[in-house]
Amino acid sequence: MPKRSPLFDVPENEADSILDEVAVRLETKRRVKMRSFDPVLGSTAEEAEERLIAIREDIGLYGEYVYGLKPARHHAYWNKIADDVIYRRVRQNKVLFIAPPNSAKSTWNSLIRPTYHLGRHPDENILFFTSSDPMAKTFHSPVESALRENQRHRTVWPDSAARPDRARGWSTDGLYLRGTPPERKDPSYKAVGFGATIMGARARGIIIDDPLDQDEAQSPTVQAKAKRYSDQTITPRITIGAGWMIAVMTRFHEGDLGSHYIRLAKESGDWLYIRTPLIATNDPEPDPLGRETGELLWPEVMNEAFIEGERRRLTIAEFNLIQQGDPTGMGGDLFEREDWFQGLPSNFWSDILPHCVVVQGWDMAFSE
Repeated sequence: MPKRSPLFDVPENEADSILDEVAVRLETKRRVKMRSFDPVLGSTAEEAEERLIAIREDIGLYGEYVYGLKPARHHAYWNKIADDVIYRRVRQNKVLFIAPPNSAKSTWNSLIRPTYHLGRHPDENILFFTSSDPMAKTFHSPVESALRENQRHRTVWPDSAARPDRARGWSTDGLYLRGTPPERKDPSYKAVGFGATIMGARARGIIIDDPLDQDEAQSPTVQAKAKRYSDQTITPRITIGAGWMIAVMTRFHEGDLGSHYIRLAKESGDWLYIRTPLIATNDPEPDPLGRETGELLWPEVMNEAFIEGERRRLTIAEFNLIQQGDPTGMGGDLFEREDWFQGLPSNFWSDILPHCVVVQGWDMAFSE
């Protein structure tokens, strides 16, 4: 068999100079690459790299750079608590955030958190639950898009392990990243409706976002089923010893799934319960953000005009439940309905009050 000719026939006396030229060109290419950076990150390559290092360590900075969303005070607080749970800075490995609608709880916990975490840990996986399969697809789509084609996400996480692995799977059935260990069958990210069959699945992280809609949350049968599904199907899917869970909800009933997690926070010790009402009350517990009583959660967005509109739209009990996360007025308090109370007559202060006396009485046998 004839000897195969080399691809390059380089005279021996010229080999060193050619190799030197190759080395120079490679170094030039490297320097050009170093000079190519996003000017948003800094005025020099060194500044840009320092900024990227900071972004990789801070989900708030990541959200601002990749999504253009600067975290408000309550978002930064949620992010810190979630980080504490995920990275075991506290003994609890689960956290429940109760917050009003429009407070961007889903934006930070269900959209930004998955892409940030999987960029930082492309060898881990997240299982996401929400109220239905169609709703799950609305979360899947932006997460998939960011992981696949968001250039700023790629700038923050340039490692090929954070890129899609289309050979293993890249669809609504699950998203695999190249960093997924070959022996692991579960995708890096999967979004499903609450109640879906997930037997056999395992996840490093689980995120639950408003698993019951308003109508479902009113049904005692659905409530009981949701609690069983959470305890018997979801919780056992968490990786033992290293897994974590984030639940974000608006309260819609005093017996909803949130009430179950609040009870577990009091009894089992593996849940944190964080309630951030629209208006700070410091009752029955101090406001987690340190707000003064009456201070608004997000005044730049949910201002006094917004709150006045909500008060007109909702009953007092509904406002306290949905916006404040306080269900005590929904049939579970001493006075069950606000229509038990009537407005004072227009002449009360001028004609009636002068003829009134104050009478107090106590029922010493009353108990809760």
